[in-house]
Amino acid sequence: MSQGREEYHSEEEIMPENQRQRYYLEQVQKQIAYAYENAPAMRAKMDRAGVAPKDIRELSDLEAIPVTTKDSLIEARRTDPPWGGLLGVPGHQIPRVYLSPGPIYDVQSTDDNFFKRWRRRMHAHGFRAGDIVVNTFSYHMSPAGHWFDEAIRQIGATAIPMGPGNTELQAQVLRDMKVTGWTGMPSFLMAIFKKALELSIDPGRDFCLRAISAGGEMGGAQIRQQLYDKYGIVSYDSYGTADVGLISYECRERTGMHVHEEVFVEIVDEITGKQLGPGEVGQVVVTPFDRCYPLLRFGTGDLSSYLEGGCTCGRTSARLSGILGRVGQAVRIRGMFLHPRQLKDVLNRFSEIESYQAEVSRVGERDRILLRIQIKGGGQAEHVMLETLNSTFEDVCRLRLDEVVCVSAEGIEDKSKEIIDIRVF
Repeated sequence: MSQGREEYHSEEEIMPENQRQRYYLEQVQKQIAYAYENAPAMRAKMDRAGVAPKDIRELSDLEAIPVTTKDSLIEARRTDPPWGGLLGVPGHQIPRVYLSPGPIYDVQSTDDNFFKRWRRRMHAHGFRAGDIVVNTFSYHMSPAGHWFDEAIRQIGATAIPMGPGNTELQAQVLRDMKVTGWTGMPSFLMAIFKKALELSIDPGRDFCLRAISAGGEMGGAQIRQQLYDKYGIVSYDSYGTADVGLISYECRERTGMHVHEEVFVEIVDEITGKQLGPGEVGQVVVTPFDRCYPLLRFGTGDLSSYLEGGCTCGRTSARLSGILGRVGQAVRIRGMFLHPRQLKDVLNRFSEIESYQAEVSRVGERDRILLRIQIKGGGQAEHVMLETLNSTFEDVCRLRLDEVVCVSAEGIEDKSKEIIDIRVF
């Protein structure tokens, strides 16, 4: 790569705009043709809409293909288990399978384009060969731990698979191993720093951190600012989903998130699926250039917008303004999504519960979940039932309740909303 461009991982990041549009059209057309021939569920969706691959002549023609919803992925797997006709390769070629609520069995792609996104993101966030990186994302059922681990090793760095939890041990490892890189959720890094101070470990003096990728939760920007204000540490965000992997990432300018060249992202009207222009808020819809799991126009359920103008870092890719909310009632909590259907699955197992509502708030840098339940006949919940409820919620939703309270019928104001979010970011 030419002198002065060492901050870029690939020349694709700085390709001229007219070349970028030709590139996207070519890749989208190839991906649609491949999905149509190899993923029966995508072919059936296009056939129902009366769309053939040859009909996609411009990027705007994508609007003719219906958006693939999360619920449709669940239904496809129920109808045709275990993959629902969604894979583009034989099932025995899948290296790892993960579990998302639904259930949805997410797959680790075999396509190099998938990890090309991660390598580019790690490079933009300052990670380099020779770094020692603590990875605090979970390695259990969810994909983030393995994805980050693989990306760390592919760039020539050493991964320490810490996972979440045990802040005292985390602080000791950061000090003892002279760790230079860290990945995880910003609220967890703040918790580690607080524990370090309790142990008389000075993060500014005793830690060697220089590359930090802290994302995956709502409100993360404010916590990253606190890390900078208190400790002078600069950290970066990125955006992805368990279904399609990494989508966009911050650069050193931290003015929006650059969309990867290995995915095509549309911002669309959440009702009509029509593409929106820069500055207009709509649903993030992604077509990844991935032959293993070739989803076409996958609706993430996240709301964002495209930013206008170029980035002073020199990258010419489009930028997302960040995640501005969710379509519908699903809420992101501690890096995981809580869906109304998950709550229904849990609470329907308890015949004594008349109605319920989850309230999400924020105390300090931590999300808090309060579950209100109304017991039939106005009684109180038995201790054994509450223990079972808590464990069932954690098993199904993969989140832990902070408090369960029994209320009267008047204690749940709007019963049409299973989840209310009172956090302010």
